[in-house]
Formats: sequence, structure tokens, C-alpha cells
Amino acid sequence: MLWRSRAGSRRSRGFIYLVLAEGLPCDGVEPIDVDAIQRDLDQASPGWRTEDVGLQWNLSATSISVSLSSGGRGDGALEALRAVATRQGLTIFDPQGTISKKDRQAAAKYLESQEEVATQEQVGVWMRAAERGEADAMNELGNAYSWGEGIRANAGLAGAVARASSRRGPRAGNGEPGGVLSVG
Repeated sequence: MLWRSRAGSRRSRGFIYLVLAEGLPCDGVEPIDVDAIQRDLDQASPGWRTEDVGLQWNLSATSISVSLSSGGRGDGALEALRAVATRQGLTIFDPQGTISKKDRQAAAKYLESQEEVATQEQVGVWMRAAERGEADAMNELGNAYSWGEGIRANAGLAGAVARASSRRGPRAGNGEPGGVLSVG
């Protein structure tokens, strides 16, 4: 995997790899110029897009996930990739057996916190939809209150939301007046 490290970041390469491999943003990297990297690779290894040169990759806004063939084609592709990485200021990281237990634990904790943030954002979406009277959103919000996912558990509010949802029924949120939930 390749990425551009953010100046001053204290994130280790193993940590960054584990977070990016999950498809989540990482505060240890900067956005990359995908077009510039593709142009550079076009010059370093003409035909890489259409020929089997031993290189497959997946580009995102912050990283490049790479798969190389073994043998001569893969070795040639790796050399071209290293040259591009050097010119573009990218870090190349091969995770095979090089990720410490400390990095794995830190990444797991970070990923868990990001999951909680995502859940909190989803609860906000459900609240706004529930206030518009959408029964599905009321149901999801009631579950969140019941389980304490993304919001502090509150059995009383969970019950109130569930009752409001059942009154709305499956056609809730169709713009008909009445039954709109006010939470908080």
C-alpha cells in the first residue's frame, strides 16, 4: 500500500496501513494526487493500464492498494512503483509480518472509536427523520436508545420512540400530519 504521510504525524506505518486497509480515513496521511500518480506511472511503465505488467491497484483519495505478480513481471512493476513513490513523496508499506502488536492494538482502538463516531452520526440522521415522522427511523432510534449505541441508553425514551413508531405504522413519513416525534 502507498500513501503520503502527513507532516508531523506520529502515526506509525503499521497503524496507518491497518486503518487505510479498513477503508477509513486516517489523520496520519494527506490526500494524494491520483491523476499525477497515474501520469507518472504512464511514463515509468508505458502500457501498465492495458497490458499485463504484473501490477493491479486500487486508488483512493488517500492511498493506493497494490497487488503485484510474482516473478519478473512483478519485480519490474515493483521497481517502477518504487520510482513513482520516490518522485511523488509516497510511503510504500508491505504489511507481510511487519505490523507490531502495539500498532495492531492502537489501530483496533482507533477503528472502534471511528465506528462509534459513525454510529453517533447515524443516530443524528435517525433523530431528524424521526422528527419528520418516519417510522423506520423511529424504530432504529428506539433500538439505539435500548442498546446505548451511539447515544446514552435510555429505556424510557426507547419505549416512547417504539410507541410513536408503532402508531405511525409502515406508511409513516409520507407527509401526512400528526404523529411526528419530538426527541430530547
